[in-house]
Amino acid sequence: MERYMVVDKVCGWPKLTLMDDGCILMDIHNKPSHGSVDGSAECWASVDGGRSFSFRGVSGRGSVADGCYCDKACGLANNGDYLVVVQNLRQKGTFVFRSADGGKTFRQIGCISSGREQLANHGSMPFPYGTIQRLGEGMLVFHYWMNTESDWEKGYADAIHEAHIRISRDDGLTWDEDYLIGTGINETAVLFYDRENAVAVGRIDAAYTANPGAQRDAGGGNRVYRTVDGGKTWAEEGMLWGQGMIPTHLTALPDGLTLMTFGYRFANQYGVMASISRDRGKSWNEPNILVEYAPFDGGYPSSVVLSDGTIVTAYYSAGNPYHNRYHVGVIRWRLNELLEGRWIGRPAKFYFGTDVEYVG
Repeated sequence: MERYMVVDKVCGWPKLTLMDDGCILMDIHNKPSHGSVDGSAECWASVDGGRSFSFRGVSGRGSVADGCYCDKACGLANNGDYLVVVQNLRQKGTFVFRSADGGKTFRQIGCISSGREQLANHGSMPFPYGTIQRLGEGMLVFHYWMNTESDWEKGYADAIHEAHIRISRDDGLTWDEDYLIGTGINETAVLFYDRENAVAVGRIDAAYTANPGAQRDAGGGNRVYRTVDGGKTWAEEGMLWGQGMIPTHLTALPDGLTLMTFGYRFANQYGVMASISRDRGKSWNEPNILVEYAPFDGGYPSSVVLSDGTIVTAYYSAGNPYHNRYHVGVIRWRLNELLEGRWIGRPAKFYFGTDVEYVG
C-alpha cells in the first residue's frame, strides 16, 4: 500500500476521474478552508497512476467579487469530454463546465436550477456531490442535495435536506430530468450498475442525529436506497454503518464487486476506511482502515480503479502527526491488501452512537 501527499495547503475535497487514456484527473478546492476563503475549482492531473499530480486548469475561478467554488460533481461525457458541476454560494448558482482538452481549459455550458429562489444560505441551491457517471447513448447522471422546501431558509445543521439525481440524455448539454432519492439525507454516493439498476448511500442529516440536550452532530451515519427503474423511484433499504462514518463514495470494481470508501470520525480516531460488497450493496464486509490522520477534519474520499487492478483513493486532511497543514493525500492499494472482515447484512450498527458510548 502506497501513500502520498499530492497537493499541499488545500482543503481539497478531491474528486477523481479516470480518463479514457489512463490519465487521472482530480478536481479540488484550492484553499485551506471550508469555503470561508474565496477560491477556485482546480483540475490537477496524474500520468503516473496517482503517485503525483500537476496543475492543469481551472473550471470555476473564484475571487473576492466572484465568491468560492467548493462543492462539485465530476466525470466524463460519453464523447470523452471532462465535466464539472460546481456551486458558488456568493453567485447563488450551480454551474456546468466542460473541457475538451483534458482539464486544461473549460467553458461554462449551463447551470443546474432547483426551480426555487436561490437565497444566500447554505442549502438554498443544488449542491453537487460525487461522480458524474456515463451510461452510454448520451446518458449521464449525477447527484445533488439541497434543503427541503419547508426548510429552505434554514442553515445546514438545522435543515432537513433532500437528495436528487439529475439526468442528461444529450451527453451533458442539458439536464432536464430530475428525480428524488429521499429526504433526511444530504451528501449521497450513487452508483448505476446499468441504465436501470443503481444503489445510493446517503449521509443522514444532522437534524436527525441530535442527542437530547447536546449539540447536533454532523456525522449521522447513512441510509441505503435502491432503484430498478433508472432512478425514477427509490426504495429505502435501511441504515449502514453509524455516526461519524461519512460520507461515502462508490466505485464499480471488476468481477461484479462494489467498493465503498468513506471517512470516519469517532472516539478521537480519524481516517479513511474501505468496504467491499459482492451483491451490489445488499451486504458489506466490515470496513478496514486505509489511512489514519490526527485532526478531526478530513475524509471525503474518491476512488478509481486502474487497468492493472490498482485502486487509487484520494482524500483530504487538516494534517497528520508528520504534516500539520491541510493537504490532499492519495493511497494506491489492491484488494488483497484489504483484510477480509466478516460479511454483515443490513441494518448494520457498526460503531453506532456517540463517542462517549463508543468508548464506554
